[in-house]
Amino acid sequence: FDLDVRFSPDGESVAWVEISMDVEKDTPAMVIKMAPSDGSDEPRNFTHGPREFSPRFSSDGRFLAYLAATDGPPAAYVAPLDGGVPLKVSAPGPVSEIAWSPDASKLALVVATGIAEPAPSDPKASNAPRVITGAHNRLDGGGFLEGHTHLFVYETPDQSLRQITRGKYNHVNPAWSPDGSTIAYVTDRSPQRHDTVGHGEIWKVSVDGGRPERVTGVLRDVDMPSFSPDGRRIVFTGVPHPRDWAGREAHLLVVDASGGDPMVIAAAFDRPSYAVCPVAWLSNSEVAFVALDHGSVVVARARIGQRGATIVAGGDTQIVSFDVHISRGVRRLALCTAWVDDPSDVY
Repeated sequence: FDLDVRFSPDGESVAWVEISMDVEKDTPAMVIKMAPSDGSDEPRNFTHGPREFSPRFSSDGRFLAYLAATDGPPAAYVAPLDGGVPLKVSAPGPVSEIAWSPDASKLALVVATGIAEPAPSDPKASNAPRVITGAHNRLDGGGFLEGHTHLFVYETPDQSLRQITRGKYNHVNPAWSPDGSTIAYVTDRSPQRHDTVGHGEIWKVSVDGGRPERVTGVLRDVDMPSFSPDGRRIVFTGVPHPRDWAGREAHLLVVDASGGDPMVIAAAFDRPSYAVCPVAWLSNSEVAFVALDHGSVVVARARIGQRGATIVAGGDTQIVSFDVHISRGVRRLALCTAWVDDPSDVY
């Protein structure tokens, strides 16, 4: 199964994650593959497993950053594309997301902090009472929700790491402004955050840290913020009805980067937006995004200010990931698609 496809900055290569089943260990194995975008050569393994994912090219084409959980919790690695040993980023906790700055000098990381040490073998210690303060305190596959996720910035020249968000809140989905001065992200700072799930807001913070700024009010299922090329807008997916949200579909929303009320993009396009991968800006006023359509998952494009949208890649397929490369006015899509009789292919 293939997912999370990414173009190299020059558009000559694509990288993606290939998932297969390790029969002996009865667990999925994940490796990062790479191939020429014109299909002129066979794909090759960039990593060799057993669990590497989230490939991200630096804008200067020198590095590929990725996450790996080879011998413990996920950690970030930076690998030189011209050869060499990948460098592990030393973070104070598991890393769940990474994003390059526009000038490739920095890497934003989402790091889980405040997680308790593994329970000792002593049954009395491992089964000691827990103090629970919120109704939303456990998840299947994750266990008790401990600590908080915060944004960190890794400086590639001197390999330093600093924390830029704080407090008893979770921060996810970092998105860089085009000038590299600001990072937008999703968080829930409402007083009810420990008793509810799925609520969120868009905030932003300076790359140097400091006091964060609120961009939107409380929404539902907020995901995947992305700055426009001119930095004036932020597009994301969400449900603009945090209280009366049951039965409502997620839409593509846009908000002024300085803050305000979000506006629905392509309001007459009666298809739910699907946050499996970030929205891609085609220009300062046009975006490409993933939507659900009669059992299929398609890529559509829409222009801000217009009510309709156009499906550009679809049919009997489910597009689980896509990326856009624009050069000299030519727009190309890289796609990971799947269907009931075909686990996944890269196009």
